[in-house]
Amino acid sequence: MRKLELATSIAAIVATFALVGCGGGIAGADDAATTKTATTTTPTTTTPEPDPVQETSEPAKNPVPTEPAGPGVTLTLTDCPRITTSPVPAPVITGADMQEVSNVLSAQDAAHSFDVFQRSSAEVMWWVRSSGRAVTLGALGTGVHETNHVIDFLLSSICSGDRYARYLLDGQVHLTGTRMGETANRVIVDSTYPAALKASRAVRFNTYITETADNPRNDFSSLLEELNAYAGAAALEASVRDTPAMSYLYTADAMSDENIGGMVDFMLFMQHYLLAARSSSPLTYSAIQGQPDTLAFMQVLWTRAESVLVRAYPRSTSATGKGGTVVPADVFAEIYSPKMLSELDALGIKHKAAADWVGTYLR
Repeated sequence: MRKLELATSIAAIVATFALVGCGGGIAGADDAATTKTATTTTPTTTTPEPDPVQETSEPAKNPVPTEPAGPGVTLTLTDCPRITTSPVPAPVITGADMQEVSNVLSAQDAAHSFDVFQRSSAEVMWWVRSSGRAVTLGALGTGVHETNHVIDFLLSSICSGDRYARYLLDGQVHLTGTRMGETANRVIVDSTYPAALKASRAVRFNTYITETADNPRNDFSSLLEELNAYAGAAALEASVRDTPAMSYLYTADAMSDENIGGMVDFMLFMQHYLLAARSSSPLTYSAIQGQPDTLAFMQVLWTRAESVLVRAYPRSTSATGKGGTVVPADVFAEIYSPKMLSELDALGIKHKAAADWVGTYLR
């Protein structure tokens, strides 16, 4: 996901999720730096993805222009009732761009993306407005992904206080047995990850693995949290690209390495974290093995990712040979190698086999 770097971003969010930056923030966390001033800075793109501003439309319809982003949003304990309420009350719609966001998300991914929007519409809109000058697929994906991060942190720390990792996906909050900061840093992935993939996927690998080594909070709970944000927004990406009427939101012949591509990267990061933990961090591996709720959520994530990949294939670069969503073939092949699937098997996580992808992502 393209990350927007803010000079005033909250340290607790950066330490927890290893985000390059977050438009909104959390106030009230019990870490050393716990507040963020609501000031506006100029966001910068840090991943080589298509700029939403450059996305064009079909002649029949143009993307809706966005209003100015304004200052960042600060979420506090007072936001917990809305974040945790079910059903979530409808947000107050202000502006044509917000109406467009509401319309697209409710039509294309009501279960997850629209649910995220309802729980924190101001946060979603800040990201959409900061991501470009119009409501595009890239901006929508950014808004849903980044807001999911903030909601998950709020659920796990501010609203509960117990620091057990909680994840919002498809309107359901998944409570796990993993406490934030109590498993090995995800930099352990570096010890087993193939050198060729470190090179071919260098931007995302460096951003999430090697550059987070000094943050003790970037542990297994944050790895799952990132996979959750990617997998959640990936469903929206697949749905929009599968709906011809939505083509004004993106350029069909452009390659887009956003939420679906990031989801695939994190599927493999999770597998290599398990491999590295089993061999070099036995306490962490034993903890994961002994947490039924954590394993159950890992299964939810894996099943969700595979279902998105099935739907995304016709509009992927693997199918078109040119534009579409990027599903890196080398990463995909590693995920479904016997060695990496055995890491899932060891924990009882059900998955597709390589044979299920022959003729699509595996040729």
